Amino acid sequence: MKNALQDSVAKASEMMKSGAANDRAWFKDLNQGQSQQIRVTAASYFSYFDPEGLAAMPKTAAGISHAIPIFMAVGSADQMSAFAEKTIFSVAPAHAKSSFTIMNADHIGLVNVVAPGLIEWLRSLDL
Repeated sequence: MKNALQDSVAKASEMMKSGAANDRAWFKDLNQGQSQQIRVTAASYFSYFDPEGLAAMPKTAAGISHAIPIFMAVGSADQMSAFAEKTIFSVAPAHAKSSFTIMNADHIGLVNVVAPGLIEWLRSLDL
């Protein structure tokens, strides 16, 4: 994905450096294998695709406090299911109550099936 969006990320970065962060432009978006052009502000686009930003899940996961358990669910039909545990979940600090699960869903449909597992996990925390 990084290579596919490299030109658009560079364009957004340059726009921000030149003071055009709030100007709208066309950028390439890649989501669940679907490529399209989107028209958003450079700041908005860059905030999501910045390789050092908060949306860079491996980097964010690695920065989670070791005292915090995490729950991560991925749909079995989501392209992320092939790499999420290794590249995101496993780089977070280990915690005995952290949980990674793959559920029968795609990326969008996960929201429809995740609640029971998430609620069970939350109850297991004994907060």
